[in-house]
Amino acid sequence: MLCSSTRPQSLLPCYGARKEGQRKEKEGKRREEKREKRRKEEEKKGKGKEREGEGEEGKRKEKEGNRGEKRKRGRGEGGRERDGEVREEKRRGKKKEGEGEKGRRGKRREEGKKKGRQKEKSLS
Repeated sequence: MLCSSTRPQSLLPCYGARKEGQRKEKEGKRREEKREKRRKEEEKKGKGKEREGEGEEGKRKEKEGNRGEKRKRGRGEGGRERDGEVREEKRRGKKKEGEGEKGRRGKRREEGKKKGRQKEKSLS
């Protein structure tokens, strides 16, 4: 950050910038103090102890459980749990009659067809 030429050289790390830094530091300390105060109050009430016992793991498991319940209920599957096979079948689409293991793509190759327009061969 460049200082304006009107300021004397002794105030080099710009006076304004330094003030800004000090202000941010004070804010940080204030936030930290508030956090500390809140934590102490919770410990006095006993809430803090309960939370510490549960920990992050407990909260996370609870959330995951709820998420699973929602998934089972919806999506027009008649409320049944979706297993891998059902999902896989939907994604791939059912095979048409006459298609073997290779699927449509393999069949097309055998017949010598290609999908989409072909680029015209340039005379070179």
